Amino acid sequence: MHGIILEVVKKLILKGLILIMKEISSIEKNLNILFPQSYKNTINKFQLFMEIEFNNYQINLFNEESLFDNLNGFPQWCYLKYLVEINKEKQQMPNIVERHDSNGYIDSERVKRGLLFGSLADGACVYFDLEDNFSIWEYWLDDGSIGKVADTFDEILEYGKIIDFE
Repeated sequence: MHGIILEVVKKLILKGLILIMKEISSIEKNLNILFPQSYKNTINKFQLFMEIEFNNYQINLFNEESLFDNLNGFPQWCYLKYLVEINKEKQQMPNIVERHDSNGYIDSERVKRGLLFGSLADGACVYFDLEDNFSIWEYWLDDGSIGKVADTFDEILEYGKIIDFE
């Protein structure tokens, strides 16, 4: 009985935190970070979605509200914590994540700290790597591997093309 009550309390606390943290600025304040200004400017230019074509990628940006959607108990912006954890058995070692864009690995804790902000047309997740100057990476759901998409969000805006938004 005590365990059930504890779980209910945890869920209520999480829901309360999600309701409080409904803006990008709240993520910045909570994590003591600053999103790239170009990202903050872009996310304010659409209500539902924005699709950007960049280097053979079709990047679908989440709107600000959907960043806080609850996925398996996690706000969408920090869902990588969950994904990396459930896919660790697919890796050669549980504390690393394989790169599919080069021969190498990255510490799984670093990937878990990534901030999810969109998806690709093939369903992969797109996130900011906080430890690589907010570079843009993709996370493949099928094998749990990662690959670098761009050095900066500015690069995506400069060389990409907005193909749709609403």
